[in-house]
Amino acid sequence: MLSGLVGLVVLSLGWASEEHDVHEDSHAHSHEESHSDADEEPHEESHEEPHEESHEEPTGCEPLPDLARQALKAHYEAQAQWEARQQEWAEDWGGAVFQFQEGRTRCVQWDDTWILYAFGGVYSSKAMVERHRWSENRLVKDGPTAPLLRSEMEKDVPLLRIDTAEGCCGSQWTQSSWYTEEGGMHRVLSLPVAIDAATSPWPVRASVIWSGPEWADTTSVEPMRVSVRYLAPTLGNREALMRGELQGPSETVRWVEPDSHGLSAELTACLTTRRPFCPLSVLQGWLNSQVGQVLPDSGGGAPRSLSGLESEFRLESVQLVGEGRDQVEATLKARSRQLLSCYERATRSGARVAGPLVISMDVAGGRVQDLSLDAAPDHPSLGTCIQKKARRIRFPSGVEGSVYVSWDLGPQP
Repeated sequence: MLSGLVGLVVLSLGWASEEHDVHEDSHAHSHEESHSDADEEPHEESHEEPHEESHEEPTGCEPLPDLARQALKAHYEAQAQWEARQQEWAEDWGGAVFQFQEGRTRCVQWDDTWILYAFGGVYSSKAMVERHRWSENRLVKDGPTAPLLRSEMEKDVPLLRIDTAEGCCGSQWTQSSWYTEEGGMHRVLSLPVAIDAATSPWPVRASVIWSGPEWADTTSVEPMRVSVRYLAPTLGNREALMRGELQGPSETVRWVEPDSHGLSAELTACLTTRRPFCPLSVLQGWLNSQVGQVLPDSGGGAPRSLSGLESEFRLESVQLVGEGRDQVEATLKARSRQLLSCYERATRSGARVAGPLVISMDVAGGRVQDLSLDAAPDHPSLGTCIQKKARRIRFPSGVEGSVYVSWDLGPQP
């Protein structure tokens, strides 16, 4: 059933990031980076007679059988008349039509099966991609999908992993799915494995480790096991750990040690309910639950020196979509005591206030036009004080744009 899983083409594709706003760093999560031959062998200048040389990135389709190539082309040619009608509708109503571009198709070989990612243009800065399978001289269309980032066989178990670049609601993330060859291509698990740091103040990394026996033609008595660990670096390296089992090639992963955060149950529900962008919303829900913590506030106490508290109010990052980032950071450091005074009052009674503090500001002409508190330790007065003080900060008049700032609060371990 799963014997002889060889011949897989491992792809690491720049297609998703060349013209479409997707992960540029998605190759860094829990897998070794793979590079094209052009990266490994830098081009050397030649003083010989000039000649034309192609520098196009390999698509993985070079060894694709001609019959499969012809079938894919014929599939889209058969839709040409209907697509022409769709194009008229799209121009009237602002929609998009899939327009097949053969030269940008990406291919993954999996034993005798080929997985084809056909490219059909861009709509609203997002690539339009459809997945097909070529097996036993037959083309099967799976339907729309996200751009392919990479694919590879897991090291210790006969499972194919495919990573795709997803995007929604201002966030970008990497989705991983694992497949067996049962029934042609059976998905046993699908998870979000990374949230892009460039689009979220709370990026996430995940490590996924599989172990278990090689399955024979009949279902093995011993299941495969998987361990999934989510880590949020900007939330004090908070983590969630899930452990599951896969009983056979026609099954899906069952979580045998549910995590205390409910992540495993909600991610499993995403596979059955098919809610749009469900995995992302589940993971972001876990992040939101980790942002604050309930802390005691016992009342009054003697004021303390702000100088002695500076190490407990640490500026971590400043991001600006606009002009004047260095000026913003310099101003925040110069005005840090205004915000530090809020922390001093919150901890005056001996309460422990710790965790990330994240604010977003829209700045025009150096003045804060709008401000939101995106994350803060759970304290009855800290958040209100921070917002009040931050709105009064004046930046240099040339500062324009959206500002995202994070601090780490609390005594250092």
